Amino acid sequence: MTVMIDKSNRSIAATSVQAGDARPDIPNLIAQALAPPGTRPVGKLLRLRELQRMNFSWPALLNDAAHAAAASRRPPIRPLRVLIEDDDPSPAVESACRELGVSLVNTPTTLLANAMVERVFVTIRKQFIDKLPGQSRSGHRGAGAGEEDLILMDDLAVVFDRWVVQIWPYVRGDY
Repeated sequence: MTVMIDKSNRSIAATSVQAGDARPDIPNLIAQALAPPGTRPVGKLLRLRELQRMNFSWPALLNDAAHAAAASRRPPIRPLRVLIEDDDPSPAVESACRELGVSLVNTPTTLLANAMVERVFVTIRKQFIDKLPGQSRSGHRGAGAGEEDLILMDDLAVVFDRWVVQIWPYVRGDY
């Protein structure tokens, strides 16, 4: 999971879910953040019925109308500076930032420099990942979890974005 955080108000401006060790799609995150409310694509859940049958913590996330209403209130964010951990950003990232007039800054690899980001991910793990069907508190598949308890990557991306839009603004974490 990759998130773009607005440090001024600690909102999550954009999300991305990739399989394995894929590099984050930073130009896509910037485009998401800049998109006016209501113009961002709303992902469709592929296994909606399976998610409804699971012990799913947030039934509102499965409701397209509830998500559309919440998404229309999501403000566009105009990033002036994007901090990345990658020492070697891709040419696409550099080009997108240059084209949009966004400064691209590599963060130092110290815990202090990334403290807010690390706390956001701890809160996401505790408040979102650990509550997904088939997950244990450690973030690994729970004992006895079968294939029917797993969420497809595409559905996970949609559910995570919906969680960020509908639930995150009300989460009081340690960030």
